[in-house]
Amino acid sequence: MSIIYLASQNKHKVHEIQAILGKTFNIRPCDELAPGISWDETGSTFRDNALIKAQAVLARGAHTVISDDSGLEVASLHGAPGVYSARYAGPNADDEANNLKLLRDINHLPEDQLQARFVCVICFLQEGASPVFFEGHCDGHLVKKTVGLKGFGYDPLFIPTAYHETFAELGDDIKNQISHRARALIQFKEHLTREF
Repeated sequence: MSIIYLASQNKHKVHEIQAILGKTFNIRPCDELAPGISWDETGSTFRDNALIKAQAVLARGAHTVISDDSGLEVASLHGAPGVYSARYAGPNADDEANNLKLLRDINHLPEDQLQARFVCVICFLQEGASPVFFEGHCDGHLVKKTVGLKGFGYDPLFIPTAYHETFAELGDDIKNQISHRARALIQFKEHLTREF
């Protein structure tokens, strides 16, 4: 298969996706094709935003694109931060600011109301074809302080079900097997294996 461009500006995400997919696929970051490319995530769902990203890269000359939109949904916060996960504390917020806002928002909640899940939607889009979507989830719960130094985003606050450590403590080897993104990418790999 030819190059598959990954529609993401998040270097952590690019690295994680390349690590999960391995060397079987020629995944390249979209800025190699179109330096400075950007898009507005105006969708109301992860699927909408994944499609927006994929279409933006396809419009810049790619023939095959995958994109990812993902986030954290906290049941007691009615699904927030949800599609606003990357900008929960504001349009230019970094991981630390987003984590601090989430900690403020959950501080009043009792321990039994900290259920959360990560959601990832992968969009696979080829020139002249309809998009194909793959969705993965990882259930767990939040902790009320950041724990661990690995990972990115909300990893220091999230403990996946059946584990006792946050994603930021577990590290890439485990996270890349059980995460929401890993689960969506496994479906994507199976699709490519069947179709190509």
